[in-house]
Formats: sequence, C-alpha cells, structure tokens
Amino acid sequence: MKRADRKMLELAQALLPEDEEARHVFRAQSGINPNWFSGLTFVTNQFFVVVVTNKSIVILDASVLHPGTPTGIFMRRPLRTKLRTYAGLRGKWYKQINLIPDRKLWVFSKYDSELQAADEEVQRLHG
Repeated sequence: MKRADRKMLELAQALLPEDEEARHVFRAQSGINPNWFSGLTFVTNQFFVVVVTNKSIVILDASVLHPGTPTGIFMRRPLRTKLRTYAGLRGKWYKQINLIPDRKLWVFSKYDSELQAADEEVQRLHG
C-alpha cells in the first residue's frame, strides 16, 4: 500500500467506532463516466472513500479538492456485499461497480488489486 493510501486508511479509521478495524480502502466517485469526461468530474461527480472493515463496508464522503480525504460516513453496506459487481462499460482507467443503490460508482484502476483483495476477503468470510 502506498503512503497516500496508508494516510487515507488512517483518516478513515479515525471516523470509525473504536471496535471497527479498517482493512481495505480505495477511492471511488459517482456521476458521469470519468473515462470519457475526466475534466468535468470535479464539477459533476461526488467523491467517496470506501472502507472494508471487520464489520461492514463503509462508504465515506470525501472532499472534492482532496478526494482521498474522508469527511464523514455516507452509508454502510453489509459485509457480505459483493464489491466486484461490474455493470455497464469497463473503461481503461475506471471500473464501474454497484455498491450504492441507483448510483454508478467508479473506481480508478490503480485500486484493482486492493478491490480484488477486499472482495476476496469478504467472499471468504461471508461467501
């Protein structure tokens, strides 16, 4: 895990209850497909930090200017939720996952290995 991602994990952990341990973290965004309109995403998209913990999958709001900085809890999903449920087109740089109901969520390809590791852990524990 890179230094910036470790920092993102630390910031996310600070927003969680003491008995909840952050195990995996990655950035995501909702809105228009960033593969096609990357210049507009800072204006139109909402940014998130997704954290897989020992208890649930926590989706944290993130700063628009600093998308790796979580600002608060947006929603929780059950730990048994499958992370790698791709929908629609898969782009070269971003993959679409279905984690927030009725909303497209895009994950940057640099998080593919973290996303896969988190999904494998979730499936192993709750498969």
